[in-house]
Amino acid sequence: MDFKRLRILRELADRQTVGATAAAMNVTASAVSQQLKALQDELGVVLIERDGRGVRLTEAGKAMAGAAADVATAMARARWTCSATSRPKWPSRRPARVRQGSRHARRGRNQTGPSSRRPGPGAIDFAP
Repeated sequence: MDFKRLRILRELADRQTVGATAAAMNVTASAVSQQLKALQDELGVVLIERDGRGVRLTEAGKAMAGAAADVATAMARARWTCSATSRPKWPSRRPARVRQGSRHARRGRNQTGPSSRRPGPGAIDFAP
């Protein structure tokens, strides 16, 4: 059973319309309908039924939406437990080192270059 589909069912129970559910999850209404249909097919139970131009949850749909909320709570608790007990994740890449012969290593504070030139007395500085 796909957790994403359970989240969609739970959102539908909260928002009551496919359009509002789609907007809340940043997907299209068609995607919401397709995922709900796939969840119904997977479970072999009718979760929603048409009600005029909209839909409503069946008793099985309401029960499954409640179970989906419980699953979401358990998943959040599991993530929190893992993050609280695990070591901090170190970066997998080492920071780049500047080679001795590179242009970054050659530029120093006392060297004269475009960035270290100062205009003399009475000169106009056009640099930004």
